[in-house]
Amino acid sequence: CSMSFASHIIFLLVLLPLSRGYLFFEEYDTQTSACPGKSNTLSPWVGEPTKLNSVGNGSLYTAGSGDDELYILHVYGTPYSMGYAHGQLLKSQIQKLIPAFMTHVEEEIDQYIKFLPKDLQNMIAKLGLDAVLDLTHELTKKYTSEYFYEEMRGLADGSGLDYTLILRVHMLPELVKAGCSMLGAWGKSVANQSAFVQLRALDWDVDGPLQDAPTVVVYHPDEGHDFANVGWSGWVATISGVSSKGLAISEKHSDEPFGEESRSGIPFNFLMRDVLQFDNTIQDSIRRIQKAHRTCSIWLGVGDTNQKLFRLFEYSYSTANVYDDRNITKIIASRFQKEHCDDSCIDNYSMTD
Repeated sequence: CSMSFASHIIFLLVLLPLSRGYLFFEEYDTQTSACPGKSNTLSPWVGEPTKLNSVGNGSLYTAGSGDDELYILHVYGTPYSMGYAHGQLLKSQIQKLIPAFMTHVEEEIDQYIKFLPKDLQNMIAKLGLDAVLDLTHELTKKYTSEYFYEEMRGLADGSGLDYTLILRVHMLPELVKAGCSMLGAWGKSVANQSAFVQLRALDWDVDGPLQDAPTVVVYHPDEGHDFANVGWSGWVATISGVSSKGLAISEKHSDEPFGEESRSGIPFNFLMRDVLQFDNTIQDSIRRIQKAHRTCSIWLGVGDTNQKLFRLFEYSYSTANVYDDRNITKIIASRFQKEHCDDSCIDNYSMTD
């Protein structure tokens, strides 16, 4: 995985943050008045990243400038070695960012948990966020590959940050999910009809500190494929990324449950990383997602640049439906449009599942 591989995915960070929105389409005529969107006139950054530092198992670069500057981190080797290099090279950023983010979540907790079941909201109010994140870990650890914990231990040792705090921040997406956006477009939906376009926008809280340390971690693991993880300093799970096999992942929060939900299973942000690190094709990702011990209701998207395919997953404990341009009309439109739902649609799973 060369330096150019990392450079090709830098443009994804231009999407942070965007307003809440989501779209999946194929045969859409971009020349008609039915398309109300505004053309994006921003140009992707083009240039050579600047090397800042290196250690035994990693090298750190920056790309862009000013408010658009971001870190590019290359890490190599075992899970622990990659985590340790990550922690060493971004130590000051991690020590500042992760505690600040968790403090911000505590201060804005009502906004983060308002879509959760009432019994879970009450549990957080009674026991505190840390206790519920610890419980989330207990419910998911038997379904989670050990390499995640090894890398987080390396990250803690390299950065000097408490391991428990690092573990808790990685449990947060599984607890609260995330309000994001995705798009897969090809054919008549794009100007170059031989092209394939996938978009992933992170629509999280713009008042928090995460956008202050945007980071692309390019992994060169001993086991699995090279891949780029798009996120922030101190983050080892995946909510955005692309692999050297041409697979890219997207994710979108769902306000409605898809069948049954559970809190016991593999966290979705860990499963998405497994897709990038270990799968060769979109068909592999379908098998992985359908066989997984799934948990909460979310939309997942997987794109395959080699086959020019995008698949949308209706994902929950009991559901793993796969959609393309031929069967997408089977999805009820209100599932995409509904911003809120009443208690009956969210009080159907709990931390005791």
